[in-house]
Amino acid sequence: MSARAAVVIRCRDEARWLGRVLDSTLQQSVSAELIIVDSGSRDGSVEIARSRGVHVHEIPPQSFTFGRALNIGFALTTAPLIVSLSAHALPADGRWLERLIAPFEDPDVVATYGRQLPHADVDPFRRRQILDYWGSEPRVDAAGGVRLSNANGAVRRKAWEGQHWDETLSASEDRLWGEGQVKLGRRIVYVPEAAVYHSHTEGARAVYRRRRAEALHSGIEPKSRSAALRWYAEAIKGDLLLIKRNPREWRWAVWSPIFRASEILGERASVRRR
Repeated sequence: MSARAAVVIRCRDEARWLGRVLDSTLQQSVSAELIIVDSGSRDGSVEIARSRGVHVHEIPPQSFTFGRALNIGFALTTAPLIVSLSAHALPADGRWLERLIAPFEDPDVVATYGRQLPHADVDPFRRRQILDYWGSEPRVDAAGGVRLSNANGAVRRKAWEGQHWDETLSASEDRLWGEGQVKLGRRIVYVPEAAVYHSHTEGARAVYRRRRAEALHSGIEPKSRSAALRWYAEAIKGDLLLIKRNPREWRWAVWSPIFRASEILGERASVRRR
């Protein structure tokens, strides 16, 4: 009997987390197909996956986009429900998958996504952003407010077959796909109890690139120069107040101006790209 769900993981140089992510996925209360699409790992990620009997499909790194890797992985599965999971998104418990796919009992549901929690090593500013953004309350997404995430999300195969992930985008392929589905009258459900630990600890350059890509495809109107400066000052003020309430985080104070500058410069750079 074939599995009800498949889990597709995009991977490149994720040896630090991949073994734990795979072990947790393989030990879920619901069994699933497991596929890794690797785009040029050199740190042993492929060997880690194969040592656990996981099927690995390798693609050239120069051909990678988030949407293309997912389309390739999805096409390799046979299950009616397909989950996309980041290679460093660690399921919070053994019922993560069971909870994530439970809403599909409603035939109008085409996608679900679960809560993301910060890893212990993330800075306090991103920790606060993550906790505030995802929240603990369930919801059904409405047009203009879709938060579907391919770091921890599931879709109905038939919906994906009707609308593949956009392979031309450098980010936000998940939310744009979801907006298209919601406009067709279909339901996308947020399942906070289907949680994973997922956060980024990259430096200023990576923050800049990530924010630029997100702003480019999100439809957010970038701030004017004066508004950007006001936002920058308020963001740093908020960060310092956060540290004041948590003195043990004082070592992060010098990171706040750099982090916030990377965010706002990345957002403004999206204007030029547009």
